[in-house]
Order: sequence, then C-alpha cells, then structure tokens
Amino acid sequence: MKERAILFFTGAAGLALAACQDSERAEAPAKAVAEAGPAADAPVPVPAPETLPTTQALPAAPAPGTGLPPANAEPRFAGSWAAHAGMCKDKAWHFTDTGLKTPAGSVCHFSRVTKVEGGYDIAARCTAEGPEQDDLIKIRFAESAKAMLFESTNIADTGLIYCGPPD
Repeated sequence: MKERAILFFTGAAGLALAACQDSERAEAPAKAVAEAGPAADAPVPVPAPETLPTTQALPAAPAPGTGLPPANAEPRFAGSWAAHAGMCKDKAWHFTDTGLKTPAGSVCHFSRVTKVEGGYDIAARCTAEGPEQDDLIKIRFAESAKAMLFESTNIADTGLIYCGPPD
C-alpha cells in the first residue's frame, strides 16, 4: 500500500509539475513580448482626438463701414467704398491704383498719385457729366470716423466708408 501511495503521490506530483511547466511555457512568449515591446505589425493605440465644441463660431469678416484698410496698404484707397453700408452692394465707388469709377458714371484715370500726410493727392483726368477734364483729387482718411474723405474739382465731395478690397 505504501508503494501505491508513493506512486499515487509521485503521479499527482508529476501531473502538478507538468501542469506548472506547461503554464510557464505558455507564459514565456507573452512575458518576452511584454518585455520587448509590441511587434512591428501590432496596432499602436492612438489616443482619442480632442473635439472642439460645436458652438464655437469662426470670426466673421468685418461689416462694411466698421473699419479702414490697414495704414500700410498701398495704395490704401484701393477697393470699394460707399456713402453708407447699404450702398456697398450695388452703388459703390471702385478705386484701383490707376483709376476710379463712381456709381453715377464718372470715370477717372490717375496720372500721378502722391502720398501726403493723412492720405493722397492725385492728378487725374476725369469724365463727370461731360468731356474728360484734368482734376486734382484729394483723399484723406478720418481714422476716428473710419471714413475716407474725397475732394475733387469735377466730382462732388463726399465721405465714404470702406466696403472691401478691390474686385
């Protein structure tokens, strides 16, 4: 009986020992991978991207008449201008570096643009309800009023607000 008990014990111990060895062999590759790091073809976890709140709006372009072109813009008068914001869409004055078109049909071609303190003096040839004539146009910027003051020999003097950049 003693022999059977030893044999039984030896058999049970052998099974237990074999089970432990099998477990260690199974854990060895996992342990080696954990120590060596992920395989090159293994997916790398990516953190979830941060999302912006959907209520955050992009800054809107300034409304006509709320500002002037930058002081360093050359020429600063280039663009669309109007007597008031409601006229920006279809009754704007259009200035380029070489000329002017008014909504009333006057057209000027600039021959010399001279930058002066506060604005420009412009030698031009203009048509204003008649044949082309020489003109001296004075443009001054009223920073506090956010306006451009326009004076001419042949076209009515007026104050204009900035509608936007040249077309």
